[in-house]
Amino acid sequence: SYIESMMESQLISAIGKRLESDDIDKFTTFHNARLLQKAPNQFSHAIRQPEHYPVGLVSIEDNTGDRKCIQTHSRIVNVSSTVKLPLAAATILELAGDQVLHGWMNQRFGTKTASGRKYFFELTARARQFSSFILVIGTMNGPSTLEPKDSIIIQNKDEVLIPLLLEELPTAKEFKDAIKSLSPEQQRFAKAYRSMQLESSVFGICVVQIKPQLEALLSLPPNSLDKEMKLTQDL
Repeated sequence: SYIESMMESQLISAIGKRLESDDIDKFTTFHNARLLQKAPNQFSHAIRQPEHYPVGLVSIEDNTGDRKCIQTHSRIVNVSSTVKLPLAAATILELAGDQVLHGWMNQRFGTKTASGRKYFFELTARARQFSSFILVIGTMNGPSTLEPKDSIIIQNKDEVLIPLLLEELPTAKEFKDAIKSLSPEQQRFAKAYRSMQLESSVFGICVVQIKPQLEALLSLPPNSLDKEMKLTQDL
C-alpha cells in the first residue's frame, strides 16, 4: 500500500541503506557483545591435544564470500562422563574428552544474500598437512549417546564442506493451535511424532584423533608418531 511504501522509504532514508540478512547478523552480533554478560563465540574449534599444535579445524560457516562462522552460546557438560558411540549391535565405543553443548539462535531475514545467492550454512572440516582425524556426525540420542549417521577420515589438507539441512519446528503455541481442530486420535499421533522430532533434533559432532589411538593400539609411548609421518600414513 501507499502508506507502507512511504514508511519503508522513510526507514531506508533514515538508515541509509536497504537491510539484508548480513546486516541483521552484524546488528545482533554487535548488541550481543554489548548486552550479554557472556557473549556468543564463533563456532570454530581447533582440533588438538593439550600442549600440541592443532591438527585441523571444525567450524560452521555461511555461504557468503566472507565465510563467516555462526555465533553460539556454549558450555562444557558431563565433565567426568563418556559419550557412547554405537557402531553395531555388539560394538559400542566409549569416548572420553571434552563435551561441549552449543546453542545457536538463528534469525531469518530473507532467503538470499546480498549477492543473490541462496543463504545456507555448512559444516566445514579442514586438516593440516601430515595430520589426520576422524569426523563423526549424527544426532544425540539422550545425554550420553551419539547416534552416528556418517563418518569420514580427513587428512593432509583435506577440506570437507557439508551443507546443513535446517528444518524449522513449530513453537509449542503454534503446534497447540494447529492440532486444536484434529480428532483425539490424530492429536495423539501428532504429539507422539513431535516428541520424536524434538528428541532427535540435537545435532552431534564427534572428533577422534588418529595418532593417539594408533599409539595406544601399538603400545607406543605418547607422541612417538609425531615425527614418523611416513609410518603414520602407512598405518
